Order: sequence, then structure tokens, then C-alpha cells
Amino acid sequence: MKTHGEGDIMKSLSPSLSVAIGLIVLISVMGNAVAVTYIDHLPYEITKPGYYVLTVDGINLTSSYGIKISADNVVLDGQGHVVDGNGDGCGIDIGHRSNVTVKNLVVRDWDCGIHLFKSNYCKLVNNTVLYNEIGIYLGDSNDNMLINNTVLNNNGTGIYLIESNNN
Repeated sequence: MKTHGEGDIMKSLSPSLSVAIGLIVLISVMGNAVAVTYIDHLPYEITKPGYYVLTVDGINLTSSYGIKISADNVVLDGQGHVVDGNGDGCGIDIGHRSNVTVKNLVVRDWDCGIHLFKSNYCKLVNNTVLYNEIGIYLGDSNDNMLINNTVLNNNGTGIYLIESNNN
């Protein structure tokens, strides 16, 4: 009786079956695939966990926010797009959330550029925040990370940190 090694078995399978088995193994190792949601208009409210990609600039928005994040476990990738207000409201509004990442955005001309309130374990990465009254506001928010953000030419405060720890 002839025995086969693993390599012999894979060689005997058709190429498409080998690919299918490889994908099953990859998915089982990596976990569930994450769907991407493309944001093609502003203002926009994120209400479900997931990965979101901004595909348009929002200029002179008159709403109370540009993007409101109302879910935990969210990644928002701005891809360098602009969220521009008219001097009122918040460009990016994150309240009572956990595990939110906001990256690669330009946020300008709001009362508050990025508003992080009572939110923990969030990340702000590679954002440019300018021409706001307050650039980035962290209130009652703990264990957050601000990484490589440019905060300049804000009228009041660049980064306002109050009653927050381990940021």
C-alpha cells in the first residue's frame, strides 16, 4: 500500500480546488472578512460597526456634523478627503463610543474639528485639523491615542483635554 505525503495530495487536486482549500484555510486563520462601506455624501452618520471609506469632499456643510459616529468598533478612513463646515457644529462627532479609529482626514472650519466625548480606546491617526474654534476635543475620554495628527491655526485651542486619563 502506497502512502502519500501532504505535498502529494495537493498535487493531485485540481488547481481550483487547491485555491478553494487555501481560501478556507486563510479565512479560518484570519477570521471573518470585513466589508467596506463607501461614504459618498456628507453629512453622514455611522450606525453600525465596520470599516468606512470616505470617497468625497464635503465643503461648506451646514449640518451640525460632517460625520457622526454612533457605533463602537468603527474604522473611518478619510483617504485625504476634506470635511469642511461653516463654523458651527463638529466635523467628526464621536460620543459614548469605544474602539473607533479616525484616520487620514482633513477637518476644517467647525466649532470643534474632532469631538471625542466619553469615548475610550479610540485612535486619531494622520489627520489634519485646522481653522476650527477647537481642533480636537477629548472630554471624559480615557485610553485613547492621537498619532501623527497636524493641528494648527485653530482659533481657540488646538487640543483640549479635560477629565481624561491615559491618552
